[in-house]
Amino acid sequence: MKKEIILSIIACLVLISVISTVLAVDVPKLNVTAIDKGSTVISEFNDTASYELKIENLGATDTFEIYSYVGFEMFPKEKFQINEGNSTLNVKVNPLQRTRNDYKGYINFAYQLIGEKTGTYQDTLLIKIVPFKEAIELSANIKPTDTRVELTVKNLEEVSIKDVSVRFTSQFFDKTETLSLSPLEKKTVYLNIDKSKTAKLKSGAYIVTGTATVNGKKVEISGMMNYLENESISTTEKSSGFIIISNEVTKNNIGNTPIVATIRMKRNAISRLFTTFSTPPNSIERSGLSVNYVWQKSLNPSESLFVKARTNYTIPFVIIILIIVIALLARMYSLTSLSVAKRVSFVRTRGGEFALKVTINVKARKSVENVRLHDRIPPMSKLYENFVKAPDNINHATNSLSWNIGSLNAGEERVFSYIIYNQKLKIVGRYELPRAVATFTLAGKPKSINSNRAFFLAETARGDVY
Repeated sequence: MKKEIILSIIACLVLISVISTVLAVDVPKLNVTAIDKGSTVISEFNDTASYELKIENLGATDTFEIYSYVGFEMFPKEKFQINEGNSTLNVKVNPLQRTRNDYKGYINFAYQLIGEKTGTYQDTLLIKIVPFKEAIELSANIKPTDTRVELTVKNLEEVSIKDVSVRFTSQFFDKTETLSLSPLEKKTVYLNIDKSKTAKLKSGAYIVTGTATVNGKKVEISGMMNYLENESISTTEKSSGFIIISNEVTKNNIGNTPIVATIRMKRNAISRLFTTFSTPPNSIERSGLSVNYVWQKSLNPSESLFVKARTNYTIPFVIIILIIVIALLARMYSLTSLSVAKRVSFVRTRGGEFALKVTINVKARKSVENVRLHDRIPPMSKLYENFVKAPDNINHATNSLSWNIGSLNAGEERVFSYIIYNQKLKIVGRYELPRAVATFTLAGKPKSINSNRAFFLAETARGDVY
C-alpha cells in the first residue's frame, strides 16, 4: 500500500514538471506596446498602416516572425531577432483586397509573434479602413457676382493623399485638378465659373462631383455648393420618399445683416389631409382647391429657418392596392371558363386499412362542350370499386380514371367521388395526391385546366366507417 502511494506521488511530480516545462517553452516572456504611426488606410489605395512595437523581452534572445491570418499582410516578412531586454520593431500592415472591399471603419485584428524557441505571443492591432469617397469633403459658397469658385477640399482622415487626378464637375464648371493632401489638411481649389451656364440657375444648393481614377477604378466624391441669393440667404431643399414623402427647406443667413426669410409650401385638397409640419405656419392662404402655407422669420447672421413637411400616403396607397388586387382577382375568376376543385378526407374502415375519399367538383362558368375529367390514384393505392358514379374508363396499368361529362351550361356543376385504400400503408405527416385535369372545348378551341393540390395530414385523420 505504501509502495503504491509513493509511486503515485512520483508520477504527479513528473507530470507537474512536464507541464511547467511546456508552459515555459510555449509562452514567450514578452511585453509589447503598440504605438500608432498611421493606422488609417484608403480602400482603393495600396497604402499600408504603420506601427512601432515597443518590446520588452524578459527571456533569452530569440528569432521571431510576425503573422496575421485574418486578411492582413504584415511586414517585415523575413525573420528578425529580438534581443533580451528592450527593443523597437517597426511594423507595416497591408489589408488584403478582399478585406478592403468588405470592411470599412475600425477593425481590431489579431497578430502573432512566433519565436523559434520561446513560442508564440499574440496581441491585437487597431486599423481603420476608409473608402476614398468618405475621406474627402467638398464645399463652397457662390455669390451671383462671383467669376470663380473657391472650392474647399478637406481631408477628413489621418492619412496622406498624394497626386490623385480629380475631375470636378457641376452646373458651374468642369475642370481637372491634381490633389495632394496631408492628414486632415484643407485646401482651396480655384475653378472658373461658366457664366453661360449659370444665367438661368435659381439660388439654392447644388451638387459638385469629383471623379477620380484610383488603381484603374473610378471613384466619385461629392459635396454641396450654396448658390446664394442677392441678400445673402442660402436655400437648401431636400426631398425623399415615395409613399411617405419628406420635404425639408432650410434658409440660412450667411450674410452680415439681419434679413427676413420666407418659406412657402403648397398642398392640394387631398395631400393636405395627410401632411404634417415640423413647425406651425405663420399664415395659411387658400386658393380654390390649393392651400399655401407660409413661414416667416427675421434671421440674424448665422441663424436659419428650417421647415420639414411629411406627407404620409400609406393608407390611401394600401386602399388603392387592395382595390387593384380585388379587381384583378375578380377579372381572373370571371375569365376562367371551368373550375376543378379536388379535396380529400379520411375514411375509417372496419378492417383498419388506410383509406381516403376523394371528391372532385367540376363547375362551368361559361357554356363548354366535350368535357372530360381525368384523375390518377397514387402508386401502391387500390381503388374501392363501389362508386356513386363509376368512371367511364379505368386504366389499372396507369392508375388513371376518367369521366365523360359532355356539355355543361354556365353555372352547372358536377361532383365525382371515389375511395382509395391500402392495407399495408401507414401514413405519417402529409400525403399528397396528384392533380386532376379537365379537358373541354370552348368556342371550338380545345382547352384544359388543372385542379388544386389535394393532400391529407395524418394527425388530423377523422372520417366515416365504410
